[in-house]
Amino acid sequence: MRSLLDAPENELRERTENMVHDWEKHSLFLHAVFVHDGIDELEQLISSLPMTAEYSDADEVRMKCIEGINLIENLKACERLSAENIL
Repeated sequence: MRSLLDAPENELRERTENMVHDWEKHSLFLHAVFVHDGIDELEQLISSLPMTAEYSDADEVRMKCIEGINLIENLKACERLSAENIL
């Protein structure tokens, strides 16, 4: 997602489609590791990126990427907390 922040506008559609493809390859594992509502929200956000790139401007795609980055950071923090609770 960070790479999309600096991507040229004419490459956004292709790059977002690649991101969705990568997500689909790893989503089962990620859903198993992160048992949290945020992972579903992140999946919806990632899935919507290609349509956003096609029908909105580059700023809207970048805003969604920033939102996604924040969700990922939150998921990481929640996972650390739960791992610490187990120990």
